[in-house]
Amino acid sequence: MREQVGTLCVAGIACTVVAAALMSGCGGGGGAAAATVSGFVSDDATLQALAGVEVTCGAASATSAANGGFTLDTASGTRTIVFSADDYEGRELNAALNAGANNLGTIHLRPALLAGNGSVQGTVRRVGAAVADAMVESGNAEAVSKANGNFFIANVASGERVLAAVSPDAQYAGYALVQVTAGETTTGVTIDLNLGPPAPPIL
Repeated sequence: MREQVGTLCVAGIACTVVAAALMSGCGGGGGAAAATVSGFVSDDATLQALAGVEVTCGAASATSAANGGFTLDTASGTRTIVFSADDYEGRELNAALNAGANNLGTIHLRPALLAGNGSVQGTVRRVGAAVADAMVESGNAEAVSKANGNFFIANVASGERVLAAVSPDAQYAGYALVQVTAGETTTGVTIDLNLGPPAPPIL
């Protein structure tokens, strides 16, 4: 499975990068000025920092620290930066690097799907406004909504499932019925939070 979105490439579960294939897009040579790339890596579902992620750019490599942070020395220009970790989908990012320091911000990696499971992408809202830091659950799968209310929850069992969401202060709750397909991502789901009793039990 390979998903192409603009300059972003999401590879399969076992993302294998052949360094020679990337040499033309990253690394030194050609008189390019030195550049440093930094940022953080987090789980796209739980938003927790990911340690031990391998970050490569041609022959240059680094590993993310306990807080998800990484720093990589390379050369300026348009470069392909690859992120890979066990149990996560690999990710490639094409970045135009300036000489000196470059900050990529936070890079989210999606958990690899287990057999028979799918994923769901959507938004948590209350009275039309995005809700950040809401907890979204379905069975054993969990996710946290981002600042724009968007969430991605992985490894939801296939079939008709209930996605329950609760606001950070636990005062508002809501749910959505979703048809989940194994190996695929269901998109466009909206969970509206309301004041009142909690969402129904999670299937």
